[in-house]
Amino acid sequence: MQVLKEEVRAKILKAARAEFKEKGFQRSSMRNIAGRAGMTAGNLYRYFENKEELFYAVTNPAFDKIVELVDQNKKEEFKNSSEFNSFMEYITGCIGQIYEDYKDELTILVDGSKGTSHEHAKENMIDLFENRLKQFLKKGLAGEGIVIQDQFIFHLIAASYIDSFIKILKHYEDREQMREMISQCMRFYLKDIFERFR
Repeated sequence: MQVLKEEVRAKILKAARAEFKEKGFQRSSMRNIAGRAGMTAGNLYRYFENKEELFYAVTNPAFDKIVELVDQNKKEEFKNSSEFNSFMEYITGCIGQIYEDYKDELTILVDGSKGTSHEHAKENMIDLFENRLKQFLKKGLAGEGIVIQDQFIFHLIAASYIDSFIKILKHYEDREQMREMISQCMRFYLKDIFERFR
């Protein structure tokens, strides 16, 4: 019986993912999601109390992976450009994997989360990236004798990078093309960044 319940739950999540991706949170309805899942709305409410709970069941795994990626690497510091470049290649691979596992969920977070606690997901990603960028580069830049006059440059880099990532997310269906473009984008924005601050 438990296996059957898990199958029904998976079916609901698949239907909800499609509905939220197509219509966003605000324009989606539990009735439509139930219809997509081939069940009554009453049965759907036995699995999820409301639309918000269902939305978070769909999107939280992707959001949590992004936060986890940032948090697990927050202690990193780099003494030179070479160390930073190697780390960025590693991060590119991690981002590529998150994209492969959660492409639809990321699209929903960016485009369809208005009216939820994730409606500022893009801005939150920019803030996370900006803060980590400052942290990652602080010691290395100081060690090179480079003083950043205006810290807003880190916000500009982070916002540009996240905007580029979102455009890649929306543009590419092919995983290899997507990975290559994320890698190119990472290199464009961040490779040899120490030298570019001179």
